[in-house]
Amino acid sequence: MSDIISIEKINENEISVLIRPMHINDINTIYTIQKEIFPADDLFESYEAFENKFLVYPQGCFCVELILDGEIIDQKNINKYEPSSDLEINKKKLLGHFFSHPWTKGEFPPLNNAKAINDGVDKIIDRSIGGGGELVTGVNKENVMLYLNEIAVRPMARGFNLARLLSNRVLHHLSKQSPSFDHIGLVSVQGSFTVWASIGFDIDHDLPQKKKDYLSKNYGEKSCYMKMDYSKKIENLKNNQLYICPNLIANNVNAGIYYYGKLFKEVKRVSKL
Repeated sequence: MSDIISIEKINENEISVLIRPMHINDINTIYTIQKEIFPADDLFESYEAFENKFLVYPQGCFCVELILDGEIIDQKNINKYEPSSDLEINKKKLLGHFFSHPWTKGEFPPLNNAKAINDGVDKIIDRSIGGGGELVTGVNKENVMLYLNEIAVRPMARGFNLARLLSNRVLHHLSKQSPSFDHIGLVSVQGSFTVWASIGFDIDHDLPQKKKDYLSKNYGEKSCYMKMDYSKKIENLKNNQLYICPNLIANNVNAGIYYYGKLFKEVKRVSKL
């Protein structure tokens, strides 16, 4: 693969995208465009909620962005790439995002509640500098999972299979960097369970009725809890043509230092289905 990717023309049937770790600059964009993705008012979340979902487990958060017409990506220095702080530029580029964090199996965090997510994650992993995100002493690996808090693709980018591309690539990465978790769970909303089923998630039909009622009340009538043993799924993924740039960093975010683990950034060209 060439070290320089220059997209001279992007047509409606083919685009080039960059899959990369989420950055603090992305949060305002994600907050601003959320109504495009989740029109229902009951799924609306505050800026602070999005920011917290990122800060609580940044190594589990990723974005996919459009490489604009004429934009040049230097893959030798791709690990230095950061999204713009300009909201209008980011709104043109950001196509989708992926939030994940540790959680208790069979449970789901409340919407728009930063404190609940912070408290829940702190019971599972050591988030201190040097802790490296390891399980807290006494936590049984069998009782915890990686919770896919949110994955979304903007309407303007649908049809390019980006949800599956982003999920498969990020899950493959996280399976290597987060060996403490071999299961992942999510709450499907707005009848999107068929999309998650195509990625490899199964509806948990054994979920107690009390929890089903909670989901219906808080996430909508078409919501359901889904899970996947992604350690098995990863074995089947084909990654022979992936461009990977691992980079071990500590990033200063809002005057605090957060452990990111090994990151990857890659350029891919995708065609519309």
